[in-house]
Amino acid sequence: MGIWGIRPFENDSGVDWFTELEEETSFSQIRRKIEEVVTDDYLEADLVGEAFASIAIVVAIRANEERLLPDFEKSSLSDLRNLFLQKIDSNVESLIEDAFSIMRRSEDNEFYELLDEENLVEDWIDYLDALQEKFNG
Repeated sequence: MGIWGIRPFENDSGVDWFTELEEETSFSQIRRKIEEVVTDDYLEADLVGEAFASIAIVVAIRANEERLLPDFEKSSLSDLRNLFLQKIDSNVESLIEDAFSIMRRSEDNEFYELLDEENLVEDWIDYLDALQEKFNG
């Protein structure tokens, strides 16, 4: 997996997942990607990359922040808001809060290790903090 920055769509997994989501447009898929990072003991880079992108999508929908997302090819933030805004309930909020904590851990986290190799961990943690603050709005 390639990582070239700290944002959710600056890694292969995040970009690939966004492309896949545009094809399927399913909130259950977004939720599943976040659940996987919460329930797995070892965090593979792809798993974290997809959960990170999924969380950014939820935050963008909730905060109406298009700049959190890459350019759309088939849909728009407005489309996603119309489809998914009502599905962001307290269960999803709790799941995302758990995911934020878990993604920050350094042990058994391949994504963290890749960021560390590029000296990007501190910037990524700062970005996660800002994203979480926006989520908590």
